[in-house]
Amino acid sequence: MKKIALALSLFALFASCKKNVAQTQVTKTEDSIKIEKQNPELTIDSLLVHDSAKISKNLSAEFRQKLLTFEGLEKKVLDSLYFGELLLKDQPMKDFSKENILQRMNDNMKNYFAETKTGEEDFVREYKQTWDQISDMKVFSKTKDYLTIQYNGYGFSGGAHGYGYDLYKVVDLKNQSIIQLSDLIDSSKINWKPILLKHVDREMLFDENITANNNFYFDSDSLTFIYNQYEIGPYAAGIIEIKVPFSEIKQALKPEFKKRLNIN
Repeated sequence: MKKIALALSLFALFASCKKNVAQTQVTKTEDSIKIEKQNPELTIDSLLVHDSAKISKNLSAEFRQKLLTFEGLEKKVLDSLYFGELLLKDQPMKDFSKENILQRMNDNMKNYFAETKTGEEDFVREYKQTWDQISDMKVFSKTKDYLTIQYNGYGFSGGAHGYGYDLYKVVDLKNQSIIQLSDLIDSSKINWKPILLKHVDREMLFDENITANNNFYFDSDSLTFIYNQYEIGPYAAGIIEIKVPFSEIKQALKPEFKKRLNIN
């Protein structure tokens, strides 16, 4: 197996491409001039690993993983952003340098091919198949010091069909934290079920017992929840998105969040 590791970097997704640069603010006092450092500039690049292998006579496998890299985010935020992608639950990482991230991605790829081969050894396959594990990580939006990261992926390992998923995480760049729904909404002031049912095709659902989750993104007008396959509906329904206008839940929005997004 010939391994291909492509490192795609050195493209900046925001206005400036300089690294490790901090904006400064000059504050005059009676007897001195004080220079206060602001939040460091955020730089985002990406890394990609991609390879395929022939596992047996009738089985091939493909692995592809693309991850973003960040300069300007604290480790606690990076731990969350990479938690599932780099399997941090089993093997935590102390340093999220590009070199270390790329090494872990290559390790993941090697393990995928090894596990696929091990699972195939005792199975006689009468027809050709290609199994795969494909994942991507991208910037979805950046506004008001909120950075939204989108993860999506696809996989097939035999059976009737493959599986796909979408996942969103919102980073509060101002406070260096991952946003939870409780940071935006006062749950004591809202009943989610009727609101969500109002904005979804009920024929796609297993039943009407649905509630809000922490897989969401937002813009200046609305909050959108994402439900993956089998979560609230059958496979045929695909990934379900429910968009809720802020105007319908304004009474439950937290004051700090309303102020930051200029929601009146």
